[in-house]
Amino acid sequence: MNKIVDPKYSIEEIQRCIDLLDDLVMNSVELAHLSREQRIAILKAAGEISRPDRDEIRKRKKDRIRLKNSALMIMSGNCEKRRGSVRRVKQPCSAHLKPFYMRIKKKHSSNRN
Repeated sequence: MNKIVDPKYSIEEIQRCIDLLDDLVMNSVELAHLSREQRIAILKAAGEISRPDRDEIRKRKKDRIRLKNSALMIMSGNCEKRRGSVRRVKQPCSAHLKPFYMRIKKKHSSNRN
């Protein structure tokens, strides 16, 4: 069973990757400087992200739902993290995921418009 874990990459690392791909789009001559193997690897990775197969789409959807549900449970208070899962307890927990939940909420509300 796949469990949601903390992000592996920082926001800065993701932004650098986006900037690199944007730069490669704007300056295709940079692709010519890459070896054939590097060029194939970067195009393949970008393609797998942008055009996932059916199983990967299902997995991503389940991961989004699990992440949203765990954030909602933590935000509702009275929760505790235990063995990678969230369970309810009597004392309130800290709202350390509030900023993260607000990003999820904004993202989902903007997608509906």
